[in-house]
Amino acid sequence: MQKLTCKLLFIITLTSCTSPVKKFIIEGKVPAKYDGNWIYLAPIDEMHSSKADSFKINKGTFTFTGTKEQMCIIRTKPIICFYLQKLLVVTELGHIKVVIDSISSASGTPQNNALQQWKEQHEKFLESNSFLNQGLKNVRGKDSVMWAAALDSLKSKYIRYNYNFLKQYKHCTLGVFIYKLTSTTLTPQQLKDLDENNK
Repeated sequence: MQKLTCKLLFIITLTSCTSPVKKFIIEGKVPAKYDGNWIYLAPIDEMHSSKADSFKINKGTFTFTGTKEQMCIIRTKPIICFYLQKLLVVTELGHIKVVIDSISSASGTPQNNALQQWKEQHEKFLESNSFLNQGLKNVRGKDSVMWAAALDSLKSKYIRYNYNFLKQYKHCTLGVFIYKLTSTTLTPQQLKDLDENNK
């Protein structure tokens, strides 16, 4: 009987040690000079509400944990937000590695890896879009036609990128959020195709 009890305890212990993570764990890094400041994790639709979780930065690190999957934003107080970029994050189960700095990033889980890739593409588009729009103000004649064509091509590539991204992620938390952000830029045919994929 004693041997049986020992075996059962061993199995229970082994099972508990090998069970998958049942919560999200965000492990973040911030430049150490911001120690003592508060950092916040809030649902994207309630980013300034009392529902925000908070953590006091200590030795350049912070941690958030929870069980609910949703789109959230990690932010600091307004007094330092000009130096630390806000960051979108999906609170999906698993370990999420975050860096909050002038350029912030997240990785470690499937949706956050995808979100980081989308973020980088989105920022490249914004930079190129701004450059071409500014250039159009300073060119004339054939040059203006060429710059306008380059701008149209950039927008088409970006729309196609978002469409392909949504085909892959439309059914998860990240995809639903990106769809809300980008659906007005998609063509009627692309929207129809995405709707058909949902059936």
